[in-house]
Amino acid sequence: MNRAKAEGLQVFAEFATLNGKNYVETHPEAWAINEKGEKVQAASWFMGVWPTEPCFRTYRFGQLRDLILEYDLNGVWMDYLHWHAQFEEPDPILPETCFCDHCLDEFSKYSSIKIQDGTTSEKELWILNNQDKSWRNWRAKVIYDWTYEIKSIIMEIKPEALLGLYHCPWTDQEFNGARRRILGLDYDLLKETVDVFSPMV
Repeated sequence: MNRAKAEGLQVFAEFATLNGKNYVETHPEAWAINEKGEKVQAASWFMGVWPTEPCFRTYRFGQLRDLILEYDLNGVWMDYLHWHAQFEEPDPILPETCFCDHCLDEFSKYSSIKIQDGTTSEKELWILNNQDKSWRNWRAKVIYDWTYEIKSIIMEIKPEALLGLYHCPWTDQEFNGARRRILGLDYDLLKETVDVFSPMV
């Protein structure tokens, strides 16, 4: 760090935002839940935490504060900022998540929609058949909220630092719109908080 600064270089840090590997093993309540009500399988090297989990949010935002306070950075690049899935594969892993009680309650509150009673599978089917657009909008808003909070922390501690995003490079149409539909990445929303988009091509 000192040498880089002495030579006039800018220094940026990668911040693995929603990758919960090692975290979910000791905090099983943060494990994403599929449409059957079961814990999702790890997707290659990615293990997504459900993004509304309060304790994980506190944990990650604390790590971000420590990072910015410890190092004289010119910016932070978010990585693994999406719902549980793996797009960096020849055959992408694109599960529907998260159907834990907390996520369902948060969706219901946000959208003012009462979810039909039943099993997790029945709730998932009802949502996707009757409230798919609202479900996708809420999931995109959850991801946006992460960037909003991260941007707020950066602005509080080091306002001149950039916020970047390593992200899925798919178009709106690829894989049946999975970039927004499954990953929750809405670039029209994210451009409000993200300074630099870095597609992972």
